[in-house]
Amino acid sequence: MTITPEQCRMARAGLHISQAELARRANVAPATIAEFEKGRRTPYERTVRDMRRVLEETGATFIDGGVTLTAEK
Repeated sequence: MTITPEQCRMARAGLHISQAELARRANVAPATIAEFEKGRRTPYERTVRDMRRVLEETGATFIDGGVTLTAEK
């Protein structure tokens, strides 16, 4: 399952994770996160999977059309 740019932004904001921190932890370029969240770029499936993994490990749960947050793990 993939995530949308909006879900990525919501999860990051709610978890207080910067684009730079997500990029570092997912091992992708910061520009990839920025362009994805603006809807200007569709990253490789592996990249989105890695971003999602980091956000989920930090407390995000992706649901149809949104995201819920739990305490940081």
